[in-house]
Amino acid sequence: MCSDGKVDEAFEYLKTLPLDAQNTAVWNTLIGHAGSEKRYRLAYQIYVEMKRRGFRPNVNTYATLMGAFNKVDSWANRTKLYESVHKAYESYLGFIAAVKEHNPDSPQISVSPATAYIQILSKAGDYQRAFDVWNSLDEEGPFSPNRITYTVMFKTCFMRGLSAKGEDAQEIRERAASDARLIWRHYTKRIERGGDIAADVVLIDSVFQALGLGRPADHIVAFDILRDYAGLAKPGETAPPPRVQLSAPLLHDVLWLCNTAQKPRLCVHFVQQVMEKQPDILDRGHMDHMLTAYGTLSSMGTMSEASRALQTVEWMIERELTTKDGLKIRPGLSTFTLVLIACWRAKDWDSALRTFELMTGYNSADFADGATGTPKMARRSPGRNVMPDAAAMSCLVRTALETGNPATMRQCLRIVKHLGLSQL
Repeated sequence: MCSDGKVDEAFEYLKTLPLDAQNTAVWNTLIGHAGSEKRYRLAYQIYVEMKRRGFRPNVNTYATLMGAFNKVDSWANRTKLYESVHKAYESYLGFIAAVKEHNPDSPQISVSPATAYIQILSKAGDYQRAFDVWNSLDEEGPFSPNRITYTVMFKTCFMRGLSAKGEDAQEIRERAASDARLIWRHYTKRIERGGDIAADVVLIDSVFQALGLGRPADHIVAFDILRDYAGLAKPGETAPPPRVQLSAPLLHDVLWLCNTAQKPRLCVHFVQQVMEKQPDILDRGHMDHMLTAYGTLSSMGTMSEASRALQTVEWMIERELTTKDGLKIRPGLSTFTLVLIACWRAKDWDSALRTFELMTGYNSADFADGATGTPKMARRSPGRNVMPDAAAMSCLVRTALETGNPATMRQCLRIVKHLGLSQL
């Protein structure tokens, strides 16, 4: 019945069976199916009916029930169900206390329901209660935080900081990063005591995100973690062998923090490391971060960054054409616009023209003084002729103006005329 989506019928049928034909495992299965069907209220009703009929919930019951509740996307209009979640967790704490009296190391003791409960509280924005649950966990043993619990707590810190609004938003973000540092210290001390809670890349990404909300001192800790666990070192540092495999999402967060914290050179340095060692994980988003950094450096008066930005987009095009999953690194409009921004700030017309050619398929010489005939665009495969929008063309125009060269300005105006002002 459940496999056919008939959870209600299965529930009614189970209630008609003799008690000796029922057991806790069957009730747990029914709770799980109700959760899979997003019938959260029904899942709780099944749990209540199970207890009313004298069947004692076990750890799987609570893990299944909390897992079902954890699938709720929004708690905004689910006040009664939210109260039921709290009641279920209080029952689980009573269950844990009873089991501990007989066997503190019983397999019926698990932190998984508590971890799911913290996730639920975090989704509901009930951050203080989430920390209260965290603080109530054991320091060691089966009811102590595991890897997933730590990950969930780092994500809770991040969500708390990210959701901050108003005048005290920055203070809340800094407090969230400070909380993440305390949780990280708790984690490392557990490791030092021999705890079997090895980090994975999701945990490292979660703590990095949370620390990224904070002050420069928090950023230092974040970059130290990155070096020690993911093998990405700052200039002048030597990274130990990585403990986790660098992932695309983690690299996105790293490069975002570099640019947000006004560390463009570090952003470029990290991408260059990955280009040499793990180019397959790079996508257009990563490269756009790098090109943003080049634009920032160009605004600081570094004239060579435009040509480096151009070399970067040429490398992207080569990767697109020579690798099986090259589509993910194909330059887009945003990519070319970022290169043109670097060209404008560096006053580099030659690099800007070459970028325009790579972008559109036009030959820039067709727009120069003395050129005859109508400019022709080389037709490429779908998606590879990228036409500039107003933002991209404004960078090209500004670059021409910065040169102060009349011939350059005329060439630029011919490009604008050919593409059409109304379309731009």
